[in-house]
Amino acid sequence: MKTTIKLKHFSLLSLIGIGMVFQTISAQTEGTSINKNTIMETTNKQEKKMDVFYQIDITITNPEKFQEYVNHAKPLVEKFGGKMLIRGQQLTNLGGKRDGKLVGIMEFPTVDAARSWYNSKEYQAIIPIRDAGSKSTFILFETVKPHTLN
Repeated sequence: MKTTIKLKHFSLLSLIGIGMVFQTISAQTEGTSINKNTIMETTNKQEKKMDVFYQIDITITNPEKFQEYVNHAKPLVEKFGGKMLIRGQQLTNLGGKRDGKLVGIMEFPTVDAARSWYNSKEYQAIIPIRDAGSKSTFILFETVKPHTLN
């Protein structure tokens, strides 16, 4: 069954958003029928998803201890649905004061997942190893929709 939708007065971003919704619906409903409830459920799921990140500023003080920490931390991050997006060395600080020499960005699916990882008994147990191998600052943040910025 083919459905035609008439669109008037939509911005390019609206059309891109609508396209993303229908791509998601197609991927989630392949081989099943699509109805109004499917469209609403998919749209609501997309609107509720927020990007949640940890920014980590690190100065390594003991490379062996820090590597031991990384070996323990990586599987724990993955266990809680997280992934390392960026690992890099700060080349130039363009403003403000930063203490770390290295920067890391991790992504988690939800704020609860990010907090659960950091507060888990497993992660808390390796913090002394982290602290023995580095000085670090962890900042948890989530993205906001652009129109909420004033």
